[in-house]
Amino acid sequence: MPIATLPPWFFRLFGALFGLVWGSFLNVVIYRVPRELSVVSPPSRCRACKRPIRPWNNLPLVSWFLMGGKAGCCGAKVSPRYPLVEALGLGIGLALTETCILQHSGEWELPRALAVYGATFAVAMALVAATFIDLDFMYIPDSISIGGAIIGAATSTLRGMSLVDSLASGIGSFVVLAGFDRLYKAIRGRSGLGMGDWKLLMLAGAWFGYRGACFVLLAGSIQGSVAALGMRLFGIKLAPARGRARGAA
Repeated sequence: MPIATLPPWFFRLFGALFGLVWGSFLNVVIYRVPRELSVVSPPSRCRACKRPIRPWNNLPLVSWFLMGGKAGCCGAKVSPRYPLVEALGLGIGLALTETCILQHSGEWELPRALAVYGATFAVAMALVAATFIDLDFMYIPDSISIGGAIIGAATSTLRGMSLVDSLASGIGSFVVLAGFDRLYKAIRGRSGLGMGDWKLLMLAGAWFGYRGACFVLLAGSIQGSVAALGMRLFGIKLAPARGRARGAA
């Protein structure tokens, strides 16, 4: 079935709603996964009064703004992180609709486009979750980094990248960064990176190849340096890592 069979507005509407729904679910993932809680049950509850959240009080983006950033059950303040994550989901859903579906309307069949869209969306949202989990706990769950690398390798041929290149780039990125970390430890007597960084670069290599992994490493280093400088200027200190593997989100 050709992509052009359906109008562009249909895909954009689908992408927006799909992103909003999964953005709402991502808030559950961010809270529960690092605490080793099930993301399926129990249903969402108010963190203040512990009462179940009613469906009409749990509409992505809409409920938070209509209730003025407060819980509908008890009036407790709800963090703006919740609508932020939902908005990120909406943005990612729309952006990937353009890049994974509409930009390939003349060359890909719809099933291939949807497969690439689904895989890319899953990894993009997982990286959003990793960012907030890393901010809170200073670790990146293996289910995100290793799982994302596996998805990247599994969908490599659909995305126009050979499986060999995906595997070689992913594993090579992991090995190279691990080697640099071991060298740093031999010289300085302490580790300069956490295994979370190694695994995250493996994900980048599996998805974008070795060139993409190099760009991610460079961009991440610049971002980390700027953040560290800003924290030093403002006297901000990070708490010790509470997770199993540290990594810069």
